[in-house]
Amino acid sequence: MPPHNNNHHGGVAADANFLEEIDVNQASSVIDLHRSNLLRIQAEQLVEECRIKQDASWVKVAQAYMDHVGEVVSSMTIQSNEMQDLPASPFSTKLSDRKSAATAVSVDNLQVSQPSHPFIGLSTLQGNANVLPTFTLHVKCSKSILEPKDYLRNRYFDKRNRIVWAVALQLQKKHFTSIGQVYWHYVTGDVRRVQLLLVPPTQQSQVEAPTKSSKKQRKQKKGKQQSSVQGNVDETATLPRTKTLKFRVQLEFGFGLDSLDWIPPLRLLPNRCNLATGETNGAITSSQMYNHVLMEDAFFGPMNINEHDIDDIDEIQAVLQASFLLAKTWCLQRGMFRAHDGFDSEQLLALLVYLFRTKRVNARMGPTQVLAALWKLLVSTDWLGEHSGATLTDLEQRQASANLIRVAPSEAYQGEAATVSVKRTVLVVPRPNKTENQTVATCKMAQSYAQQVKESPLTDHDPSTLLELWETMYLLGPVLLDSTMRYNFLGRISPSFMRDLQQQSQLALDRLHERMAFDTLFMRRARFWSRYDVYMRLPLKEISFASELWGHDRADLGHYETIARGMVQVLTRALGDRVHAIRIFSTGNGLVKNQVDAVRDSDDLPVFEVNRSDESKMGKHAGRKETCPNGSAEIVIGVIVNSDTCYRIVDRGPPADDVQATTKFLQLWGKKRAQLRRFKDGAIVHAVVWDSTVEDDENTSESSYIRFHNDDKQQGGIIERIMRHILKQHFISNESAQKSNLQFSLRNMMSAIDGVLQQKPGNDSQHLNQLSAHRLLLKAFDSLVSFLRTNSAPTIRVEGSNDMISRLGVPLPVDAVEPVSPALRYAELFPATPHPDLGASLAPKVERLSGAIVSNPIDVQIRFGASSKWPTDIKAIGAAKTAMLVSLVDGIEKLKLTGTGKGFDGPMMVTTSYADIGYMGFVFRIRVRADPELKLLRSLSQPSPEAASLLQLLTKRHVVAATHHSMVHAVYTSHPSSSAVSRLAKRWVSSHMLSGHLPFEALELLVVHVYTDKTFPHGVPGSVTAGFMRFLDLLSDFDWVKQAMIVDPQGQFDEDATSEIQHQFEKVRGSDWKHGPPMYIVAPTYTSVDEAADLNSRPDALPIFTRSAPELVVLLRATALARRTYDFLHNALTKFEANSWCAAFQETTSSFRSYSALLRVDADFCIDPVSSSTGSHIDVEVEKDGLLSSGFTRSMKLRVKGPKGLQRKAYRNLENRSNDNLLLEFNPVDQVVSALRAHLGTYLLVFYNDLCPEVLSILWRRPRMAPHAFAAAASEFARPVILSDWKNDTLVTVNVMDLLRSMTHYTRDIVVDYKVFDQGLGISPASLAVEESKPRAKRKDMEPAAPEESDSDSD
Repeated sequence: MPPHNNNHHGGVAADANFLEEIDVNQASSVIDLHRSNLLRIQAEQLVEECRIKQDASWVKVAQAYMDHVGEVVSSMTIQSNEMQDLPASPFSTKLSDRKSAATAVSVDNLQVSQPSHPFIGLSTLQGNANVLPTFTLHVKCSKSILEPKDYLRNRYFDKRNRIVWAVALQLQKKHFTSIGQVYWHYVTGDVRRVQLLLVPPTQQSQVEAPTKSSKKQRKQKKGKQQSSVQGNVDETATLPRTKTLKFRVQLEFGFGLDSLDWIPPLRLLPNRCNLATGETNGAITSSQMYNHVLMEDAFFGPMNINEHDIDDIDEIQAVLQASFLLAKTWCLQRGMFRAHDGFDSEQLLALLVYLFRTKRVNARMGPTQVLAALWKLLVSTDWLGEHSGATLTDLEQRQASANLIRVAPSEAYQGEAATVSVKRTVLVVPRPNKTENQTVATCKMAQSYAQQVKESPLTDHDPSTLLELWETMYLLGPVLLDSTMRYNFLGRISPSFMRDLQQQSQLALDRLHERMAFDTLFMRRARFWSRYDVYMRLPLKEISFASELWGHDRADLGHYETIARGMVQVLTRALGDRVHAIRIFSTGNGLVKNQVDAVRDSDDLPVFEVNRSDESKMGKHAGRKETCPNGSAEIVIGVIVNSDTCYRIVDRGPPADDVQATTKFLQLWGKKRAQLRRFKDGAIVHAVVWDSTVEDDENTSESSYIRFHNDDKQQGGIIERIMRHILKQHFISNESAQKSNLQFSLRNMMSAIDGVLQQKPGNDSQHLNQLSAHRLLLKAFDSLVSFLRTNSAPTIRVEGSNDMISRLGVPLPVDAVEPVSPALRYAELFPATPHPDLGASLAPKVERLSGAIVSNPIDVQIRFGASSKWPTDIKAIGAAKTAMLVSLVDGIEKLKLTGTGKGFDGPMMVTTSYADIGYMGFVFRIRVRADPELKLLRSLSQPSPEAASLLQLLTKRHVVAATHHSMVHAVYTSHPSSSAVSRLAKRWVSSHMLSGHLPFEALELLVVHVYTDKTFPHGVPGSVTAGFMRFLDLLSDFDWVKQAMIVDPQGQFDEDATSEIQHQFEKVRGSDWKHGPPMYIVAPTYTSVDEAADLNSRPDALPIFTRSAPELVVLLRATALARRTYDFLHNALTKFEANSWCAAFQETTSSFRSYSALLRVDADFCIDPVSSSTGSHIDVEVEKDGLLSSGFTRSMKLRVKGPKGLQRKAYRNLENRSNDNLLLEFNPVDQVVSALRAHLGTYLLVFYNDLCPEVLSILWRRPRMAPHAFAAAASEFARPVILSDWKNDTLVTVNVMDLLRSMTHYTRDIVVDYKVFDQGLGISPASLAVEESKPRAKRKDMEPAAPEESDSDSD
């Protein structure tokens, strides 16, 4: 696709100035007009980049090449004896029932022609997903080679393909020098219709290598070649060649179909069978796909149906070509072009021609308007007869094959209604200057059919008209007929593709008027492997045709297509509204690479070389039954999860008195799974239950399928189990079902953030379940809120006065307790577990108690009621806040003595900023939010630097943090997998030594952007895997230099605010785009007018959490790591590698040499070695007791134990234990890193993994190492650049060893060893003497001194 052009985004800030001058009442309409004009201009530029210039030199070469190919093929003569001498043909296994289908033929009248409008449908390499432009040549032959009944039972196709193979051999053996390499392939995966692909020679092509043959054989071969070309085509003439490969040519064959009068016209209708005779269940068996393939050879696309049908194309050619290129680009980006059951150029052009001829669009409209009309046509048409009279939203809510009615969040009714007549919408391409109705009324085929039904109907219930026949009896998919009503342009399109196309079209219409519409529609790629939430694969060789629910049309559709369509049909019926879409992986969805290859490209279409030197290899690809259209031996299923219903555990069957429906229900699920159950409403019906009970073949050391605690909501676990059951029930033989490894790709990545669901849950199962652990935290928080609000209210009267005091003794009542901590929004990577010494009633049972709390304290803030007693001095307010905390803690201590402070236990600590208390087993960090303090700081007209810094700190800590929590928590609630993605992102950042550089709030905003931004073409992720992959893709691909990321999940920013943010961003970045925060993320962090009076003063127009971090070097490192991780996981996703994902959360040992120095931390401070950046294994493992444990579970157990040196024996019956020595917070390494960054941050960067800080990696700031003149005021850590014999005026640089000695002041007792790789700049006197002879300004060879390593061999 064309590269992303940043000019498309230019001028946004300039346009804002223009919009400010517009009247408010006209602003909305003007903005819409501006956007539509901008989209039109961008679309025109894209079309121009994708359009092939017909006067280009390589186009002239292509035309000469096609002329030559036409002459060569037209001059060919294929004798009948030649046809008999093809034992190595890939088509030697005949499709038909005739013993000698293609032996007695002689072909000498091949006709080659080009399409009437060859450039309509073609685009440049960049506009074609880096697939070479492919011209088409049509090859036809007279019907004289055919017998009257050759259209029956594959006889025609046997003969056709043998002739195609003979043509391929002649081209390759006799004309290789001028024609080039010949390949044969199945364009749509159908073995009945093979085509040839020609790759022309180039100027760089090598001379033909001689084969290993005797001299006599070479002479004979030379004689045969000379005799074969004599009198036919002059091969001595030199054809022009391009320097590099610029194009390809495809030969499409239609032997014997230059005229259709040898086939009875009515034999090709949907209710006729040309494969077999007989009846099944009273209905005549039809061969609809077989009939369509016959018609494909006769109709080479919509532009070549009949000459009189293209008379009007010249009038609309310009806008038709532009509209086609836009539609093609949109389809290519979504993997919907050149799919074996999807769009190709002919089908897309047919739809556009239909729009023009039905007057829905005209030549005066722009290409974007035509494309919008195409989307509306696709959405509004009932192509499959599934939602007649309903909208597409209704279609999404009820699947076609399953009548699902939601009755409760946990259960639904699944009715199996009797088969009803489906009536789809059928469109007919009108003749030029005719309406659709006029075309149907004057159609000769329609008249012939009506006469046949009137005189001799096949059955008593034959449709009365041909249009009604297509509407009711065609079963394969959508219908768009040509003007003769014989050929269905959309005959290859499957129902699953059409549903996917309708959903994507509706999404495109919704995004059409968005701010970034052009990027969303045409520039961002959303192909198969990035658009679906979960993927499952199944080897084709394991599939058995033993089910009664599918496979009856195998002879018509073919082996693979029957499997693919049957699988989608049965799975759609079983999954119902748990999913939004189901799609089988097809061609046209490969990885778009930068390099250009003749045949290996993003289409993933297998081609097979016609080997001219070794005929024994020509037929090695003959077996096509067990391969997909893309050449794979495995079928891959993609599913888009419906997060609202995917975790429903009960499917109720039909009423017991409905015998027919009950039989179908049992036929779908099987009698073992669907059992009679009694429900609360008294009904006794068959039902299927997908509860949390672990089955016998799951979660054992021998099983490869592992269930996690929360994969039902976060990873589509119930969907996975349903698919496993249905595939084993209806598609896999009993022998293969026991061995099949049916599971979602990369599903075990949940091991990093969740525990394994055990068959026999232990006592600590709720603490090892991340969702249950978070719920315990929230329960404790709610109890704390109730306690503080109740006991701070003035309810006790003071003796001798009318004043009232509270039980806690605080002077003001607590008006609100606001959550701030990630643990209170389900986002803590390792949720805190209740500690027995902190008042926990439900604590994990351990042999040794931890003497320190390893988890982060749970941040909350309290707001007191309004009062005029607050001081009016900043320092006095700070002192009052501290006094409030002291009074609060004293009140709690007093209530503990009276027995009313139940739940409080352990030590309590008060600082000037917060108070740490233990409650119900957890450590809560309480801060006081004083709104008078914020108002006073904002009211300062000329605040001092200290006051401005304090205002920024308090605003971020109290206002922004609370609003951020509310906004993010709302997203986490709406999208269950989003919080898990944030936790996984936290683990990824830590494992790559980026702790403290990327704020966790910034990671959350990125995740929120992934789940709520409307500019993404993928839709909302429905699984952890999909969400995490898109998080990595966003972090690595976003243009952080020239774009501001606006995260607005609730739509709080209007057009003015968005323009102001963009204007402010461009102002901060400057003209050279080098200033301001490297990661510019803006989110609505203010919710009231009092906090932000107007846009010019509102701080939320600037980044809050990323204002000072990350630095540019860190951001570059993070984006590079994200891209590398994404590519690695994408490869593992497509290959279904079960355990390789762990490497995405690890650093290699060699990568540590990229740092300047390494400091090894004492192992006693590494509490969780499972989370190590090197050598850890966070996948599921088998414990000594035979149970499975995830990496998350093992880390949680280690964190519960705490530091080894602070553990103490837990006595069961000892009540009066001392808990005053319990450390409420234990993070010594974090404190060391904070000190290093605060005091030495101008000289170095510190990278480490806060989950397991084994190593502190130091990176010197190279600009500070640059030589500079000595100054006494800045002499700290300075040394001469010259290593010896330096003079008084010698330049100085940073002394690395002084830095290391200074660092030991902070790292004492923490760091046990170090290694230095970079000791800074330094030059020797010898090199200095050489430099003295050069101009001073040209000294550029100052190199770092050789590193001096310590005696330790640690990395």
